[in-house]
Amino acid sequence: MIKLTAEEREMERDDAENAKLNDTTKWRKRHDERIDAVEKAVLENTRITAEIKNNTDDVVEFVRALKVVHTIAKGFTAIAAAIAVVFVMWKSGGKP
Repeated sequence: MIKLTAEEREMERDDAENAKLNDTTKWRKRHDERIDAVEKAVLENTRITAEIKNNTDDVVEFVRALKVVHTIAKGFTAIAAAIAVVFVMWKSGGKP
């Protein structure tokens, strides 16, 4: 829901008065101004939404990269553990 400013509420009251007086020129002008303001707000909202999407895409890409790093680290850990077991067994002469 779009909140109206005091000026916009005043414009709506004036619009109603103008419509009652059947002064279509003034009413049309105010109506066009309101439509232009709404269109401007929609364009700004669209720009902000696109910016948020780009930022979100960057975060998703970063998280995917972290997932790959985590997988590689798990592999290195498994290899390091196996090497440590072999080293300990070698140093102890093969006795558990």
